[in-house]
Amino acid sequence: HFNACYLFHFQRTRPEKGKAKGHMNKGRATAYSRFSIGYFAKIVDVVCQSNHRMEVVRNGGFGYLLELEDCYVPRPFAQWVADNISTKEEAIVLGGKSVPLNPEAVSLVLGIPAGRTKIRVLDEESGKAEFLSLFGLTDLPSISFFRNKLMKEELPDDVYLRCFLTVALATFLCPTSNTKPSTKYLGALVDVSKYKDLYWCSFVHTWNISYVKKYQSDKLKEKRITTTLGGCIYQLAVRCLDFNNFGSITIPPALQTIKHFSDMLLGKDGLYGALQIKDEAETCYAQTDGAWASTSKNSNIRKAIHRVLGNSFPEKIKEDIFLNFQERVKDQNLSTCLIAKQVLLDTLNIVSSSFDGSQHTEKLESSDHLYMPTNEDNGSGSTIRVDSNGIEINSGVFLNHFFHSFSSNSLFVF
Repeated sequence: HFNACYLFHFQRTRPEKGKAKGHMNKGRATAYSRFSIGYFAKIVDVVCQSNHRMEVVRNGGFGYLLELEDCYVPRPFAQWVADNISTKEEAIVLGGKSVPLNPEAVSLVLGIPAGRTKIRVLDEESGKAEFLSLFGLTDLPSISFFRNKLMKEELPDDVYLRCFLTVALATFLCPTSNTKPSTKYLGALVDVSKYKDLYWCSFVHTWNISYVKKYQSDKLKEKRITTTLGGCIYQLAVRCLDFNNFGSITIPPALQTIKHFSDMLLGKDGLYGALQIKDEAETCYAQTDGAWASTSKNSNIRKAIHRVLGNSFPEKIKEDIFLNFQERVKDQNLSTCLIAKQVLLDTLNIVSSSFDGSQHTEKLESSDHLYMPTNEDNGSGSTIRVDSNGIEINSGVFLNHFFHSFSSNSLFVF
C-alpha cells in the first residue's frame, strides 16, 4: 500500500476561542466530538521522550501514530467533508467525482494494523468487565484516567500499550462525543499480544462510516442546534485533500499534517465548494507497489539522484548511490529518512557542482511522487568514484562511510 504524502501549508492558524466564523456554519447544526489531535499529540510527545516506550508502541503495531504532529483540522471543514460523503457508496462525492473510503484508505493515511482478525463487537459488557478488571476497576473512568497514567506513572509495557491505545481510540481514531472510552472496543484491548493481528483499519473505517451516517441523519432533524460527528475526521480530511487539485500550489512530499488552514477554498456561500477532485491516477496513491511503511522514505530518490548528477557521472555510480541509500535507511523512521534524503541530495549537488564548475543547485521538486522500493531493488552493489576525466577510482569507502555516519548519528532517535 502507498501512504499519503502531502504536507499541507495554508495560511490561517487555529482560530481563537469564541471567534469561529459564523458564515461557515450558517443554516446547519454545529457538529462536535471528542476528536482532538492536540490532546493525543501531547501523549505522543510523552511517548517519544523514551526510546523504550516508543519501541513498545511500535512493537504493538501503532508506531506510525508516533509520527503525528499537533495540527489543526477545522471542524467546519470536517463537517463539510462529512456532508459530502455517500455512506452507501462509501466515498466522498464532489463534482461528480468520488474519493474512495475503505479500510485500505485508512491504512494508507494512518498506518495502523490491518491484521487478519476482524474486531467483533458481540458482548460489550463482557469485554468491558474484562478490560476494567485489568485496572482493578468496576466502573469505566474518563479518558483522562488513562492519559494521567501515561503521563505520570511508571507502567508495565502491556499496561502502557493498553493505555496508549485507549487514548488513541477515544481521542483520535474512534472518538465520539462521550468523555469516556467506548465499550465497543474495550474487549479488543484486553490482549496486547494480539493487537497487530487485528483488522484495525476495517474497524476505524466502519466506525467512520457509521458516525457519518448518524451525523447526516441527526442534522436533518428540525431545530437541531448541535449534533455529533464521531470518527477520525483527520483521516477523512487528509483523504479528501490528497485528491484535491491545488493547481499551482506545490505540496512537498512528507508525512501528511494539516498544519494550517485558510479560507482560500471557501466559496461565496461559506462552504468549501472550490475543491476540485483529481482522478486517483493523478494522486500520490497511483503508485501502489511495495509494502506500506516504506511511505516517503525514498520519495522518488532514484529519479532525484539522476537529475541532480545529470551526465557528470556514469549510470552505475548513480544507481550505486541509490542502492546504498535504500539499504541504509530501510529500517529507519520516516522523519529520519526525509532528513537523510535532503542531506544526500544537498551533498550530491555540491559534488556535482565541483565537477562542472557550476554553482547551479537543483532541488527535489515538491510534486515528486514517492518511490516505493520493490524486491527487485534489494541489493547494495559496489560503489565507484571517477576523476575529472570520468576514469573510475577503485574505492567504495566514501558513500558507505557517509551512509553509516548518518544512520548511526546519535542525534537521531530511531
